[in-house]
Amino acid sequence: MPEGLLYSACDLDIEMPQRNPSLMHRPTMTRPLLLGLAFVLVVACGTKDDKKADAPASASAQAAPPPVPANVDVKLLETLKEVAKSCEESASHGRIDCNSAAKNALVSSFNRGQRSRVKALPTFTHVLASSDKKLQGLGAAVLYAAFRVTLGPEAKPGSVSPEDARALLGAVSALPETTSMSAMPALTHAMMLSGQGPLLFKGLTADKPLQVRTMAYRFVMVYGRMTMFDQIKELAKD
Repeated sequence: MPEGLLYSACDLDIEMPQRNPSLMHRPTMTRPLLLGLAFVLVVACGTKDDKKADAPASASAQAAPPPVPANVDVKLLETLKEVAKSCEESASHGRIDCNSAAKNALVSSFNRGQRSRVKALPTFTHVLASSDKKLQGLGAAVLYAAFRVTLGPEAKPGSVSPEDARALLGAVSALPETTSMSAMPALTHAMMLSGQGPLLFKGLTADKPLQVRTMAYRFVMVYGRMTMFDQIKELAKD
């Protein structure tokens, strides 16, 4: 019996013929034939139900990734993802090499004022928190090359929100040592602008690599100036 016909019967909820004494005497509708027909319909209907049940599971398995945060510059993010494809991972040195013309052009876009450094910080936080090692390496490299000296003319006390600074701190703290060092100058400046210097010091615990802590303290003295003098003085006693 054609499969489409069986499905139509299931969809219309057609009931099986009831036993009728008169039918038992018809040569074309014997008891074995009725039982066989019932078996075929049950199997066909069950198969269709199984297919319907499997559909939601397949859809959930292909669920879309979580949405990008609203404060992320989607255009900049897509550019970073594209440039990161040319990065190379060095297994021997444990770092990501992202030296390319595309990366240099990205750095120049910040140095020439075509992009705002302060406004781009949430995008770099999103990049550094990703699971893509090449994207992380590129993000840290651009931060070091374009954000190390300054965060631009808009960099004033309060220009970086505490929430954005803390998010960047969390992302940088979870990075491998070499990648974290590259991002540390920009992080330090962001923490100072948001008035959270003490929180940065609290995160620079003894379990952090010495080179990472040294990099942070160096830029604390640059961006924190006298506001962090007492903390630096205490470190000098150790």
